[in-house]
Amino acid sequence: MIEIPYTHTENFIAFLQDNSKNIVSCISLTTFFLTIVISFRVNQAYLRWWEARTLWGAMTNDTRDLSLKALTHVDDAGLAIRICLWTAVAADMLRIHLRGWKQEMGLLGKVVDSGSDAIRPDEFLEIKRANHKVLVIFWKLARLLKRAREDGALAPLIHMHMNEHIQGFNNHMGGMERILRCPMPIGYTCVIRTAIVCWMAVLPLGLMPIFWYAAIPIDIVVTYFVCGLEETAAELENPFGVDPNDLPLEHFTSNIRNNIFELMSNYEECQFGERKPRAGGRGGGMEGKDAQRAADDFLTRRAQRRYPAAAAPGDEDENLFEPRREE
Repeated sequence: MIEIPYTHTENFIAFLQDNSKNIVSCISLTTFFLTIVISFRVNQAYLRWWEARTLWGAMTNDTRDLSLKALTHVDDAGLAIRICLWTAVAADMLRIHLRGWKQEMGLLGKVVDSGSDAIRPDEFLEIKRANHKVLVIFWKLARLLKRAREDGALAPLIHMHMNEHIQGFNNHMGGMERILRCPMPIGYTCVIRTAIVCWMAVLPLGLMPIFWYAAIPIDIVVTYFVCGLEETAAELENPFGVDPNDLPLEHFTSNIRNNIFELMSNYEECQFGERKPRAGGRGGGMEGKDAQRAADDFLTRRAQRRYPAAAAPGDEDENLFEPRREE
């Protein structure tokens, strides 16, 4: 009774030793093809992650360009400030949209709660009820540019160039939505994981004639790295989440917000500090004190005061409009 299992074990080991070359050749061939498949999957997942990062970089550049042109070429101070503010809100709302937080209003809610006239309560409710909030914000940006052109506050050629930035916003958002809503096919993922499990079960048969019982820990170590590559690919497929491997969207949007607010701070100092504002903006925009009050709500209240650096993930509850105190 005791010798039967031992005898079977001896026969099994003898079989592995006699056919070790064939077993090793078979496992080597399957390992080669499995390596190619896993490498392809990891590369595709990383390309999705890197494309998302590239799109956010382009989004950052377009927001800066649009804000620069608005503060430089729009003669109506109130409209220029509103365009810049809606641009910052659009970037933050895109972050919320990609993460599927339908009830979160982000920077837009903080602007409205501050009591500013730059964004009216009816506009806030309109966006809050919208199914695609970011697209509605892009539409409002386009309408502000149209209003500036019709009022004579913006040259037609500059209006065309600024509209191209809004078109760029929409293109960037479309690329991000494609990455978000088109993951790797589930059949492809299931086949790869099934192949890994089968390969993991067969690998000790090729290692045992050489390493004997040490083949078990070796198999565990090798399998850990192979499964780690598969899990890494799965993590990189959706780069818009809140996991450590995902893109730091809070940092990106805070960086955009800080850049735009710094521009508006300098614009306020130049527009209302060094010279008196005009008696009224062209075409019914915010006039005189209204434009200055809108700027004061979101910009610096004294010269030479700066906005805080980009917020780190998890610091969304900080006051976005509190200027940094110089030490």
